Amino acid sequence: MESKDLIRILQIKPLVGPTRLIVNMRDIRYSWHDFVSRNNHNALTILSLWAPVVAIYILDVHVFYTVISAIWSFLIGARDRLGEIRSLEALHKLFEQFPEAFMNKLHVPLPERLGFSNRSSTQVSSLPDCCLQKYA
Repeated sequence: MESKDLIRILQIKPLVGPTRLIVNMRDIRYSWHDFVSRNNHNALTILSLWAPVVAIYILDVHVFYTVISAIWSFLIGARDRLGEIRSLEALHKLFEQFPEAFMNKLHVPLPERLGFSNRSSTQVSSLPDCCLQKYA
């Protein structure tokens, strides 16, 4: 048995007895009787008792999925030789090509970002030369 399983048992087992006791209690008068309805077997009390344990389980599942997903993605990428650079010269060449690839693939020209494409060509050409060079 793993230590994590032992911790989970130690978290759950002490809550089972009080949960049964609370469910079997009758005629509990709450000070907020409008918020806590009658004849619901003290559901909100039980919910408040178990909510931290459920939250911890959800967090554990999320962390487990993240770690497994990262390991699986690494193995798939290694199998497909994703991002493999075979020599120092190839690395140097890729660094030289990066600015050009960035401008070609990711960069949006400024006139398109500012909405100049909606204007007619005469309005764009009426900009000063310094602005046209910057936007070209």
